[in-house]
Amino acid sequence: MTKDCNCGCGTRGWIPLNSKVQFNEDSTISISPPVGWNYVGYVQGSNRLAVISGGATTTSCDCTGSGKCMPFVGSGPLGSTSGCAGNCTKCSMEQSGFTDRKIKFSSGGYVDMTAGVDFITDNIERPVVFKAMFDVK
Repeated sequence: MTKDCNCGCGTRGWIPLNSKVQFNEDSTISISPPVGWNYVGYVQGSNRLAVISGGATTTSCDCTGSGKCMPFVGSGPLGSTSGCAGNCTKCSMEQSGFTDRKIKFSSGGYVDMTAGVDFITDNIERPVVFKAMFDVK
């Protein structure tokens, strides 16, 4: 997803537990989720839904202001988060993936396609809910 903000504003992407994270030489981060997880989101510049299945997504950061920003990953017991951090005054985070071509996302996130449908009760924890997940057939 592409978001413009100061790097400290909290633009983040949730990553499923047990994802493989690779820090690339071009200062991007590639995220390969566990089997069954897909990245679902809207293609940048359109309202078209796209799904990345069985592949990695890439997080990149671009500082168009002053200073620097770079992607990061932070992990915890329920999963990880990624985003941009640094002292940049205007940092843009982009989430992209490949199907038959590179897709840049305006918004989206990971969905466990193997999980069934159930009702959320008080004792069930769910990571994040976002619009695109409700548009997947």
